[in-house]
Amino acid sequence: MSYYLLPHPDTKKAERMDKMAPRPSDDVETLRLRFTAIWDRNLDAERPSKATNVAEIVIDKHMEHHRHYHNTRHLSFCLSELDHAQSSIDEPDVVELSIWFHDAVYMPNASDNENQSAALFLQLARGQLPELLCRTVAGIIQATHHQQPPTTKNEACVLDIDLASIGLPWEDFNRDNEALRAEVPRIHDNLYYEGKSSFLTSLLARDKIYFTKYFYDRFESRARDNIKRYLNS
Repeated sequence: MSYYLLPHPDTKKAERMDKMAPRPSDDVETLRLRFTAIWDRNLDAERPSKATNVAEIVIDKHMEHHRHYHNTRHLSFCLSELDHAQSSIDEPDVVELSIWFHDAVYMPNASDNENQSAALFLQLARGQLPELLCRTVAGIIQATHHQQPPTTKNEACVLDIDLASIGLPWEDFNRDNEALRAEVPRIHDNLYYEGKSSFLTSLLARDKIYFTKYFYDRFESRARDNIKRYLNS
């Protein structure tokens, strides 16, 4: 997902964060083991597994220096939300693979991150995972640009998980604001705020921000309060 969700304009602050923000502290080994498990349990029969190599690529992507929000911390948060919602998800492996790769390629302000992430997934999954699974996951990854409503329940789950942090308590919401701002310190504040406001306003205009009952019940009210408070402050 690429969207503007920033604190009030302060370019110098963002530049300082770009230089000083700590790298994600999530347990990389735990992520590696989890990725290997989901890859291997969906492996095509009699295929030699490349799970370890693929895990290294995906995790390394999430630890790139320019990532302050779209990093292993966000990945771990999304996986945790998946775990909380597990009983309400019909195909959790489809959803989980989509989560692993939805930000695999992330360049700030690029308009094709989702398509590039889907392409990377297909490249790495070729000859490893079943073709139907590959097509399904790639389509969900592309849907995380959040410009169209989901067409399947799996898509809805992934889109909701990706936006779940908007419904966190205000302090956490603002922490993510600052992390997102740090990813693009060279863009003028006015341009940033314009893009951010447009995206948040589009969320408020929806009948529902969250498409699934589980995430609607859990996050809808606070997400709307956070957005309104931010836009009105």
